[in-house]
Parts: sequence; structure tokens; C-alpha cells
Amino acid sequence: MDNFEAEAKTADLKVKEIRTKIAELQKLKEEKLKIGEKALQPAILTKSKKEKEARISECQEEISKCDEQIPDLKKNQRKLKSDLEKANAELESKKSEIATFMNRFTNFFESLKTVNSKLSTYVLDENAQAKLEKEMDNFTERKSELERKKVQYETEKTNVSNKQQKVRIFRDQLTKKTLQSDIATLNSQLMEMQEQFEGLAGVEKALRDFNIKYSNTNNQKQTILGQQAPLKDSIKKAQRQLLESNIKNAVENYRDKYSEKCLNEEMSKDLETYTKCLDDAIISFHSLKMERINIILQELWSTVYDGNDIEAIRIKSDPVGGGSDKRKSYNYSVVMIVDGKELEMRDRCSAGQKVLASILIRIALAEVFATNCPILALDEPTTNLDVDKIDNIGHMLTRLIESREDHIQLVVITHDKQLVSLLHLSCRPEYVYGLSKNEYGVSKLKRHTRIGDTQDVN
Repeated sequence: MDNFEAEAKTADLKVKEIRTKIAELQKLKEEKLKIGEKALQPAILTKSKKEKEARISECQEEISKCDEQIPDLKKNQRKLKSDLEKANAELESKKSEIATFMNRFTNFFESLKTVNSKLSTYVLDENAQAKLEKEMDNFTERKSELERKKVQYETEKTNVSNKQQKVRIFRDQLTKKTLQSDIATLNSQLMEMQEQFEGLAGVEKALRDFNIKYSNTNNQKQTILGQQAPLKDSIKKAQRQLLESNIKNAVENYRDKYSEKCLNEEMSKDLETYTKCLDDAIISFHSLKMERINIILQELWSTVYDGNDIEAIRIKSDPVGGGSDKRKSYNYSVVMIVDGKELEMRDRCSAGQKVLASILIRIALAEVFATNCPILALDEPTTNLDVDKIDNIGHMLTRLIESREDHIQLVVITHDKQLVSLLHLSCRPEYVYGLSKNEYGVSKLKRHTRIGDTQDVN
């Protein structure tokens, strides 16, 4: 019983200690919340937070230790209950032994009474009778005393047993209620602490975020302070440069340059105007010259060409480009007039017509764009032409020379003897020059007065 009371007192002390730790933890939480509300003081809050967190960790460790001791206390309680049950069993055993002893004593007393009744039948002398009676009286007194002690013992035993039973039941009930109440209180407090810890997690996160922002801001501040040094040097350098002569006269220089800029802009506008006028003049000049060329081509073609399938030829110019490029460019093509319609001569005319057109175009270009250029040189004009075409070319060239007899000189370079003979008969040149090679591969130039005669040129 004493051990049980000591264990119960120890359990009460542990419960009180747990309550004290919980109250202290609650107080620390409240202080931590107050610190969270004063989060504008990072350095102080950080230090206080670390101290409170350390204290919270200690309290949590002590609570964990107390939680670890609760199973031991419950185990000791169960052990005490077991010891109490053993003591009750021993008490019942003692009761059984006493009952056995009383039964044996009663049997012994009955046997004595039997012996006494038997002895009363015998005749004894006075001394023996007196002695026996005395012994019987003594025995009766001892029996009465034993019965009295037995009754007293039974009464005391019953009282003690009842008191012990009541005390045990009362203590067990009290301990059970106390422990149940303490456990319920502890569970409630633990739930509240968990909820508060969940709330503290948000405060801790906010505090961590604030510390991170504070650290980043401080780093940015240090970076900006580090960047200020070269900027200050640049400002000092610029201030020194402002004192130099070329910078001191910056306003005057700016005024001069601005005037020059305005003048250049006006000049640029004038140049644009002149350029546009020049472009217009060039376009007009180009149109006039092309018109003059086509007039000459029409005159020459009608004079020289002896066919009736092509009425005239023209050079057609189509402008291309444009957009941001102000310069004009043209695509040129040679067209022929057939039944009053323009058709491109490419792939639509014969080789002789093509050769004649090229010769006439050269003559027209020379008359329009060249001054005093009466020489016309033809290099192999009859290449890839048949005999009839060669005759036609010869006759056309003859008529061309006749129409331009006063201001044209024709130089023909050819291997075609038929063309040479035809031109010689028609034009009657003073000399005909021939180029040949001797047996040694040396080129020689020979002059002919007539076709077939040879005379070396000195």
C-alpha cells in the first residue's frame, strides 16, 4: 500500500510537471506570436525567435520525456493493482488458515467435553476430582479467553479488511478519475498546441520570406553602393571635361553645327528637286531619242527591205523598277509591225531579217547618239545564211549605201566571196583587202584593185 501511494504521488508530480511545461510552452507560443506581430524589427526578432525556438524545443523534449514516462506510470499502476490483488489473495489464505485452526480447536474442545463426560462416570478421590475440576476451570477460562480473542480478532480483521477495501477502492477510483482527467486535458492541450503550431508555421514562413526579402534588399543596396563608385568617378571626369576649352564652347559649337545641319537639309531638298528635274529631263531626252531612233529605223527599213511581210521595225522600251529607287531602268525589245500590230522579232523572223535589223539599229543609234561617226563596220554579217539570204543582204547593203552615200563609210569583214563580189560590183570600191597566211604560217595583208588580182600592201 505504501509503495502504491508513493507511485501515485510520483504520477501526480509528473502530471503537475507536464502541466507546468504545457503552460510554459503556451506562454512561449504567445511570446512568439507577439514577436511575429513585430516582424518589422528583423534583427531583434531573429534573435528572439531563435531563443524561443530553442526553449520550445526544450519543452517539446521534456514533454516527449513525460510522454515516455506515462506508459511507465501506467505500467507501475498495473503492477500495484497486481500486488494489491496478491495481498488480497494472501489475506484470504490467512482467513482460510484461521478458519481451519478454529475448526480444529472446536473439534479438540468437543473431544475434551467427551473425555470430561467419560471421566465424570468414574469415581475419583477428592484430590483428583478437585485437581481435575481446577484443570477444567483453567481450560474453560483459556477457552473463553481464546474465544473472546477470536471474536476480537475477527472484528478487527473485518474492520481492517473493510477499511482497506474502501481505501483501495477510493484510491483506485480517485487515481483513475485523476488520470483520465489529466489525459483528456493533455490531449486537448496537445490538439490546441498542434493547431497553434500550424498557425505558427504560417508566421514562420512569413518571417522567413521577410528575412529573404530583407537579405535580397540588403544585397541590392550593397550592389548599388558598389555601382555608385564608378558613377561618381564618371561624374568627376565629366565635370573635369566641362572645364576644357572644347566643352566650354559647346553652345557655340552646337549653334554652328545646327546652322550647318539646317543648311545641309536645305541643300538636300534643293538637290532632290534638281535630281527630280534631271530625271524628268533624262526621261524626256530618252523618249525623244527613242522616237528619233524609231523614225530612222522606219525610214531605213522601208528603203532597204525589199519584202512586204514586215512593214517596219521599232525598238520598244518598257520602264521597270521604281519604288524607293528614283532611277529609271528599261527593258528593250525589237518589235516588228505586221498588219498594223506589234510583234516581237525574237523567234519570229529569219536570219537575214535579224542581220538586217541589227545593222539598221546600229546605223540609227550612230546617227542619234554619235556626232560625225560615218563609219559602219560589219564582222561576218552572213554567217549561217544561205545563198539567197546572202544575195538579199548584199542588195540591202547596196541600197543602204546609196541612201547614205554622202555620210557613211562601210567596212565589211567576211570570208564570203559571194558577198564581196556583190558589194564590189555594186559599190565599186577602190581597193579590196585580203588577209591570208603563207606556207610558214605568217599572216599577210594583200590589196586588190579587182577581184582576183593580188598586190601586197607595203
